[in-house]
Amino acid sequence: MKLINTHIIARHLPDITGTQTVQCVFCGEQQISGFPKARIIGPSFMDHDALGAGDGVCIHCAACLGMGQERGKRLMMTSFLATEAVLLRLKREEILAHILGPPAAPFVFGITFSHKKHITFRAPVNMPGQRPYVIRTDNSSVAVYPERLTSLIVAMRAWYTICKETAQELTWFTKEEIRLGCWNHKRIETYGTARYLSENAVIQPYRGTALLNLLTYALNKSAYEKPPQPEKEVITVSE
Repeated sequence: MKLINTHIIARHLPDITGTQTVQCVFCGEQQISGFPKARIIGPSFMDHDALGAGDGVCIHCAACLGMGQERGKRLMMTSFLATEAVLLRLKREEILAHILGPPAAPFVFGITFSHKKHITFRAPVNMPGQRPYVIRTDNSSVAVYPERLTSLIVAMRAWYTICKETAQELTWFTKEEIRLGCWNHKRIETYGTARYLSENAVIQPYRGTALLNLLTYALNKSAYEKPPQPEKEVITVSE
């Protein structure tokens, strides 16, 4: 059976009833229930490069574009992970765990930064164990080898660890510094120059890539760890 991204996703969206039989300009399916192209694709639609031959939009692709749903519940408003069994609407804090542990079933993975763009029809179907698998974001497709990310994630989490017990929960370095590097020498010295240089060498090869931008967006703060306190010297007095 052919697996189509929007058809997998639409299984979990409200049912809609087509008005005619169409060839879908998004998924390419022929003789399928849908709607005239002009009814679904308005003048503000910008992704004409994603359209193929056809005369309409099928019910599955139309549902993925939000037809029959309140604006706040449309899929363009959230990151998502879909299999044939489930559709997860992901909060930012939940994303990284799913990047590192993708489903053991065919899946479609989309992550939005802007909550303004339709990405369902650009997100490919990934097969179980596929490497790399692909996540679609607002602007690009990101190839992911989760097993290769261990050292990178360890370094990123170290930098994004809370460094003081304050209400602001300041971290050793900011997400921008993870993406671009840090030039604050005093902060580097406080963190530990050797440690900074070692971890920066792990992060540096990924700078400027869509993968690092995605992982940085998904990164969560690591909890503050109180530095170990030196043991007090016990003095005994002999009689």
